[in-house]
Amino acid sequence: MDRKPRPHVAVNPDLGQLPRHAVDAPEGWDVDVQGPYRAPVDWDALVAQYRAAAPSPRSQRPAPRRIEVLGVKEVLEWAFHRERVQAYHFDDDHLTRGESPIAALIRRGELGGVRIDGGGSSEPCDAALSVAFAVAQSCLPSMVGLVIEHARSATVPDAMVGACPYFVPVAVHSNQHGVRAKVTRGTDWSWQITRGGRRKVTHDFCEVTVVNTPAQIASARRRYLNWWGQLQGLQPVIKALDLPYIKVSDRLPPRNPWENHGVEKSF
Repeated sequence: MDRKPRPHVAVNPDLGQLPRHAVDAPEGWDVDVQGPYRAPVDWDALVAQYRAAAPSPRSQRPAPRRIEVLGVKEVLEWAFHRERVQAYHFDDDHLTRGESPIAALIRRGELGGVRIDGGGSSEPCDAALSVAFAVAQSCLPSMVGLVIEHARSATVPDAMVGACPYFVPVAVHSNQHGVRAKVTRGTDWSWQITRGGRRKVTHDFCEVTVVNTPAQIASARRRYLNWWGQLQGLQPVIKALDLPYIKVSDRLPPRNPWENHGVEKSF
């Protein structure tokens, strides 16, 4: 384990000022010849003096924790993605797990009374549980799963930004010349006027299908707007929560991310 080096503090830089024991000079000490007598250094006093000047980092108070400014989307991701709040159900203001204890006893009985031991995980903090409670109480019942799903994966619903309808062949075939659409021989025919008269021409066709239909694009964007509306409704509720070290801002994801996009003009 790496430890941080202790800061260098100059204690008694002058060797003449080192703490020494209070003892007399030995008998026969000649000051004129041998100079002034210096008692042995008091190492215990020197160590105590050094510790007083440079205290251990463990004895210092930790720096105050910085308050994070997060939007409602980031708060949900913190609760469900980082703190890993499970899918809870809230009935009559009581918090219970998604699976009842009776169901757990039945499964244990099916295994012959054996209890499965796993790695386990620590319980989320109370602030994360408060966020989960706010989601369950404020969101529409049909939208709770959508909000939790994207908060747990830290994603947003696909709004199909820049998507437009286009056609692709139903079947293709490949040869030495490349990949080509499969052409089907038609049954309809017509007369074609030529220089020599006229001739019978059969009309061939290629079956195609539409990708990114307008209905699919509209459905994806309705889903995105429903998710965005739930976040907008959650914003004042989460702001009212007493979340430690978190300040909820007014920041929201873009409401219509597909606007002002050049591809949108094609249909």
